[in-house]
Amino acid sequence: MLLLLAALFLTGQLHCLIVTVDGVPADGSLLIFSEHGVEVFQVRQGYALFTGDGSALNATFVTENLSYSFLIHQNFTVLNLHRVVVKALDIHREPIPPTAIKLEGAAPVIKGNGLKFLAEEGICNVALRYHGISKNVSILVEGPTITQVVLPVVDLVVRLLSWQGSPLAGEEVVLKANGYSTRTLSDEEGTICLQDVPLGSVTLELPKQNISITLVHEGEVIEVRLPPKKFNVDVTINVNYLLHSAEIKVAVATPDGPIENCPVQLSARGFSIRGLTDEHGSIAFHLKPLLLLFDQQYNVTVTLGDYQYCKSIYVKGSPLAILLEVISSSALAALIYYIHGRR
Repeated sequence: MLLLLAALFLTGQLHCLIVTVDGVPADGSLLIFSEHGVEVFQVRQGYALFTGDGSALNATFVTENLSYSFLIHQNFTVLNLHRVVVKALDIHREPIPPTAIKLEGAAPVIKGNGLKFLAEEGICNVALRYHGISKNVSILVEGPTITQVVLPVVDLVVRLLSWQGSPLAGEEVVLKANGYSTRTLSDEEGTICLQDVPLGSVTLELPKQNISITLVHEGEVIEVRLPPKKFNVDVTINVNYLLHSAEIKVAVATPDGPIENCPVQLSARGFSIRGLTDEHGSIAFHLKPLLLLFDQQYNVTVTLGDYQYCKSIYVKGSPLAILLEVISSSALAALIYYIHGRR
């Protein structure tokens, strides 16, 4: 879009008219630089009035997205500026509200927020920023230009379910994703609908329960099973170094009773054991004798819906266990040697 500036000298006053090529007036500010300093004049409906002595003046026309310097001559000056419109789209090519996008330019001619601006002919380099997403775009400006830019965002639909599978209505959640953050409530179907959420890792926080769940947003409907509002995980350790044995018992329960078939994992450096709780909400893990030789930290992970409760426990190794292991190994070796010798 061509910007035309006409300047006429009448009785010592300079009348400045700034319009687009199709006759639409441009609003902004006109900065006039002279030996007396800088004067600022407002351009309303494309018109500005200020004093002049007939000589060429250094001027800058400023809008929300434009800062352009030029010379005002005695007759008129033509500025080769064109309107550029950037349309931000999600991955389904649906428009993203322009107010949510911040536009930055590599050249000082571009500044501020908004997806419409004026630029000179040639290559215009801009960056679109949407929360934590940044995308650089090179735009060839040869006239009025419209450019579409696809950002890695799309609407997100989450269904909140209890750990038993029933919808959770009125559940307060805080959703965070790559700089995007919002607080909302699930509807009567347990559904949360959010527009233009960045793709990838999404964190769902439940302030009332003080827990968080990490999800992966790929544009599909996500079902999330939340843990009971109140639950208890009890871990007990029974070690008998003399008998060279150890048992770690995990019990999971709610105020309504034990939780059956709850996945539980016991892990440490180099090994992992999984199982399900019985009808009493319990599961027992029996450690191998060699695991009692050294100090060891064990991690207990209980899965309730899509939430994982983790707890660490510490089992101290025993010199007696080492001695018993040496004796039992030696005795076994001696027995094998004796049997082989008898043959």
